[in-house]
Amino acid sequence: MVEILQIVFDPFIISAIIYGFAIIAGCTNLYKWRGLRIGLFGLIYMALSSWASGISFLSADGVLFVFLVFCWTLPFAWVRGHALSPEDKDFSRMKSEYTFGMAFTSLVMTLPRFGKWGQTADSIIVPLFILFTIVSVGSYLWYFSKYHNVFQSGDMIPVLLTNPKEASAFILDEVGILRFFMCLATCILLVGGFSAYYLGLSINYSKGGSFYGAFILNLLCFVVSLKYVMSSYPIKHLKEARRSILAMKKISKVHGDNIKKLDVHLEDGHPRTTVLIIGESANRNHMRAFNEGYFADTTPWETEMKKDSHFYFLDKAYACFSQTAQVLSYMLTGMNQYNHQGPSYMVSLVDAAKAAGMDTWWISNHGANDTLTVSIAEEANHQLWTVARQGDDSQILDLLSAIPDKGNHFIVVHLMGSHIRYKDRVPKEYVKEIGSKLDKPLDDYDMSIMYTDYILHGIYDFLMKRIHPDSIMYVSDHGEDMKYTHGTGHFTFDMVRIPCWIYASSELKKKRPELDKHLRGNSLGVFTNDLVFDTVSGLMGVRTSAYSPQYDLSSASYDLPVKDSCTMHGKVKLESDM
Repeated sequence: MVEILQIVFDPFIISAIIYGFAIIAGCTNLYKWRGLRIGLFGLIYMALSSWASGISFLSADGVLFVFLVFCWTLPFAWVRGHALSPEDKDFSRMKSEYTFGMAFTSLVMTLPRFGKWGQTADSIIVPLFILFTIVSVGSYLWYFSKYHNVFQSGDMIPVLLTNPKEASAFILDEVGILRFFMCLATCILLVGGFSAYYLGLSINYSKGGSFYGAFILNLLCFVVSLKYVMSSYPIKHLKEARRSILAMKKISKVHGDNIKKLDVHLEDGHPRTTVLIIGESANRNHMRAFNEGYFADTTPWETEMKKDSHFYFLDKAYACFSQTAQVLSYMLTGMNQYNHQGPSYMVSLVDAAKAAGMDTWWISNHGANDTLTVSIAEEANHQLWTVARQGDDSQILDLLSAIPDKGNHFIVVHLMGSHIRYKDRVPKEYVKEIGSKLDKPLDDYDMSIMYTDYILHGIYDFLMKRIHPDSIMYVSDHGEDMKYTHGTGHFTFDMVRIPCWIYASSELKKKRPELDKHLRGNSLGVFTNDLVFDTVSGLMGVRTSAYSPQYDLSSASYDLPVKDSCTMHGKVKLESDM
């Protein structure tokens, strides 16, 4: 009788601690059936595993199992209770992590009941499970400390698309090398310590417990663990991110068919040389050319060019998403947030320019990560990548010299701009030279903004002397928040407030007398960078079946009402930021 009470009492105490903690954390719906049943099933798993293994949770033999149960419940309850969305505070939304943690803990707890092979399997599984637990929970808590929200699947896409150089830069800037190695050492100590402690216990599995009960429970826990780990962090988020990436690949597959169907019309009988410069992580609020009240002139060249009648600066430009891959999939194609076109509609600016007979160039200092951008780049007649990719953007100037001074060109220049780690974007010599001229020192981000202004000046000067383009459009992929960077976990408008300007030559304005009026008027309104496709098509004078004058800044038909404007692929309205 005492043993039966012990089997039920220990899980009850552990469940009470978990639910009490969840209440304090701020979780909701704990008293409703959908919240109570999670705890009920967890209590049953613990009671059955204690009965089948003969191990009491609240004993020296059960320390590891209590640790694992708490790891898969308390941190997730804490984050849920502090989530930004009321829906995410619902306790039942951590059902998968709660159930997986309970079921797999029961599995490793009862596995040694099957003799030597069970104990051998347990000695392998336990360290791996502890490692998986610590990495999963640790990364989840780090994400919460950064964004103060539950993990968003969208933030897993950059993880899958990153490269070693970007990953190391992120670790150095966001975590710090000392903290990273401290976390690594802590992880090793926890895995090694708990594994050694557990494997060193002299548990007599022949006494107490139930062999057949353990066998049935093992099968049940294995099936339940397999089911719920797939819907738990991080596996669920990895799967959802992979689905998004596969969707991009699907777009690439239908790309060829769309090109064959492409109908092209030239406005003036021939296309016009056009340059699209894509910036990186630039927030217009940190640029005096767009924010006259900013304490430092981080954009001396652009500020001066704003006075030039050939330039049109957009003070209400926004990114359509806060991450590069999701932005470029719209920016460079006929898809946008407003026309609701899917992958089967995909036609890129490079496709349109090539179909119009233009010589197309893709010049990049970016790593070629996401499938869709790579697919678009590979369609260009010429693809030039910097030698020290993701290094100094001045390398772009060397690559531009390969472009002939004659002919009609469409040129895409992709900068590293203010990509994290900010100080890696700027040569030390430039920091030293500029720093000595400033009244007040700039932080790393503002210095990267100022260096991008310097690079844009260099690109502009080169283009004017060598290629004489009809038009240039500069636009950043997304913005940057100084606290939350540009992750989707904690959205702020700083993540999507971007710089955008257009240069139109005197020759182009002579050919199109109404162009100045259209650009000057439309530049006062709101613009999202998923409309770059239509605007650049308009500037090139290339009309395709994917083009819509409603989304072209150079057209009299441009129309994007503030009430309809949005970001984050239609999920966030921009009206509240106006």
